[in-house]
Amino acid sequence: MSRTPTLNEVLEGNVPLTSNHDQLAELGRLRESRILALVLAPGVQLRTGFIPPLLDVLETLPEGGGLDLFVDTLGAASEESWRIVSMLRARFDRYTAIVPFAATPGATQIALGADELMMGEASSLAPIEPARLKAVRDDDGENRTMSAYDVHHYLQFVQRALGVDRLPPDSPLWTALVNRVDPMVIGITEKAHQINRLVTRRCLETHIDPETDDARIEAVLDEVGAGTLGRRFPITRRDCERRLGLDVIKPAREIGQAVWALHAYYRQMLDLEGDLQLGDKQHYTVGYDGFIDTLEERRVLLRITRVDEHGRPIATKPVLHRWVSPVGRDVVLDEELEL
Repeated sequence: MSRTPTLNEVLEGNVPLTSNHDQLAELGRLRESRILALVLAPGVQLRTGFIPPLLDVLETLPEGGGLDLFVDTLGAASEESWRIVSMLRARFDRYTAIVPFAATPGATQIALGADELMMGEASSLAPIEPARLKAVRDDDGENRTMSAYDVHHYLQFVQRALGVDRLPPDSPLWTALVNRVDPMVIGITEKAHQINRLVTRRCLETHIDPETDDARIEAVLDEVGAGTLGRRFPITRRDCERRLGLDVIKPAREIGQAVWALHAYYRQMLDLEGDLQLGDKQHYTVGYDGFIDTLEERRVLLRITRVDEHGRPIATKPVLHRWVSPVGRDVVLDEELEL
């Protein structure tokens, strides 16, 4: 009687994935540089689990010299951004951050740690703010999300309206705030805000001397991390050059096209989802949630959801995330993905 293969065996040996070797090779040829691409799906956060597969891939690159780092979406601001920048600084003499389109806060922090940015006309960094937590109690009992910035803006508005420098603790406006907002959550988001600024500062300090140019670092922090910009406000190439004073490269047309082709590849792969069945009763859907790529090596983050025979997620089964080294066949785009 034949044995049903385990989920691990199937995922490691049979991941259908179109190669991006040509896109990476073309960009590397045009730039005359090594390319390392870091990409996560929208909504996936940069956590400690990202580091072991990144180390595996970095081990295939010779140390020293320069590196082109392709950073796309990498989740919210994270302490892991500083770990990644530190790792890159330990292995390479310098690195350029290639920003293809709309970098997320996590990608923005890593990009700000680069010696220079390569940005097309539509490229942008993102404001860095704490995660939004359920903290506001509505009259109907519902909790709504907020961050420390929301409290700061409320207090600043009230103080401007009243013409005071500080809202007295016995003010009914202060009491109304405390009655609606969980103070513990405010403390958590305020701590996250301070950590985000610290991480971003340390990334900047890898290439801007804080002893001689601290004002420049503070100017960048005030622009990207002070909460004055909405969390979706694009910090464009023009902003990076003129407002932040960063070293920005404008790619030649051919290089810009190669960068966009690699970005389009990842967007296409992140939209794919397929079916997997083990035996008669185990049904799954599998999608791609992340990539760590060089020409020589790659790691892929799979999202595995247990479903019933009708394809509906089973609420009692957790969604699994697993980094794998794909060795399976190519998937044919625009056709059904089957494992």
